[in-house]
Amino acid sequence: MLHCLRLLDSKATLCSRYVKTNKYVFEERAGTRLIPYFISAFNGVVGSAVRGALAAAKMLAWQFDVHDGIGVANTNLSYIGGKLYALCEYDLPYEIRVTSEGDIETLGCRNDGSFDGVINMTAHPKVDPDTTEAFAFCYSILHQFLTYFRFDPHGYKLPDVPISSLHSPTFIHDFAITKNYVIFPDIQIGADPLGFLMMKCKLDVVVNVVLHYVVLDFV
Repeated sequence: MLHCLRLLDSKATLCSRYVKTNKYVFEERAGTRLIPYFISAFNGVVGSAVRGALAAAKMLAWQFDVHDGIGVANTNLSYIGGKLYALCEYDLPYEIRVTSEGDIETLGCRNDGSFDGVINMTAHPKVDPDTTEAFAFCYSILHQFLTYFRFDPHGYKLPDVPISSLHSPTFIHDFAITKNYVIFPDIQIGADPLGFLMMKCKLDVVVNVVLHYVVLDFV
């Protein structure tokens, strides 16, 4: 949920709105949760399996299009190319507008084709204060495990830069940029693809992995 506090003429107006994601609208119409939340899960394997099967049936019947988003956009807000986006780790950005009256509107998912099949983006993009370029990445439990990309000052997404030095899925929550480099920490938290499918424990500490960093020159 997003909150906006408007101060005008010695009056305060608070507005709270859910981000109208594709998942939110679909489940609101259905009257129940159907789309699995891949970072946690539903209560129990049976309930997860039933809801997952119903969601798969809706997708096969073209009643739910994953390209319009599967997440909840509840992690962070960021300006990219002069537009405000609500973000979560496993979905594309949702454009948000705050009206002159202080209301919050969801304009839709950023699925304009520039992501070239990428279905998620980090909730923690970085913006260069000098150029206003934005830098981001996406990760996957399947190969390609990590992909870096950036946006020009107008918000146009530039081509992907696949990072091939990772040999297994890993939970890279955040990254850093400097004047010359992009830095990704490859931490000891791994992702289990089978666990994601079974709605069981998906993230765990991999004790035999040594922490290291992936460093890229700016392109």
